[in-house]
Amino acid sequence: MRNENKLIIKAKKLKNDYKFDEALHIFENVDEKNQDYYRLKAECYYQDLKIPTKKRFSEALQLLEIKDDNKPQETLRLKGAVCKRKYQHSKDIKDLYRAIQYYE
Repeated sequence: MRNENKLIIKAKKLKNDYKFDEALHIFENVDEKNQDYYRLKAECYYQDLKIPTKKRFSEALQLLEIKDDNKPQETLRLKGAVCKRKYQHSKDIKDLYRAIQYYE
């Protein structure tokens, strides 16, 4: 197994253990970036409470702007989740409508 794959597997385990900051640190060492990399990194970003709220949501949404997406439904689901969380913090109804659009 290539070193890149081992790093992604380790990051997934850390994410599943709610160690988002440690998972994000691992991403710094990954050179080969694919769609799954961006989705996983976005998940860690928007859930890491140590990152300022505005930054974590905007960074996650930026990471999810994936070209030639191999799993568009998964990406849309994540965008919906990010916007839903953003709404919970901002109480801006636009964020909730945006989440609904992504979920549809």
